[in-house]
Amino acid sequence: MTTDKFDIEKPLWDLSTFYGRWRHFAWVTDPRSCFATEKELLEAKKLYNDC
Repeated sequence: MTTDKFDIEKPLWDLSTFYGRWRHFAWVTDPRSCFATEKELLEAKKLYNDC
């Protein structure tokens, strides 16, 4: 099984459709995503930079 490399520039959903734009908007505005600790943010940044 192979996995594609994570691409931060590529949207997760098809933004040319209403449903794709709606899902993107709902995901971006999820208030639960605002509660990350500084440690978690730095770990995520390190993970991205190591790819």
